[in-house]
Amino acid sequence: MMPGNLPSLLRLGGDQGARRLLAVYPVMEIEVDDAGIGRDIDTAIVLEPLRQSPACRRRSQAVSQI
Repeated sequence: MMPGNLPSLLRLGGDQGARRLLAVYPVMEIEVDDAGIGRDIDTAIVLEPLRQSPACRRRSQAVSQI
């Protein structure tokens, strides 16, 4: 999903996740070497540890300096 889809993602509810949006918006597959890149982040409980991770904090700091 692209950042422009964030408003639609934030309106999601229930147990369907982004399935409905994935059916509407085109999918772009990007090949990566990192096996850990694909994560199912569908609750705040799952998201919070990722937000606290050193990699996420470094990225947030880098973005805030732009």
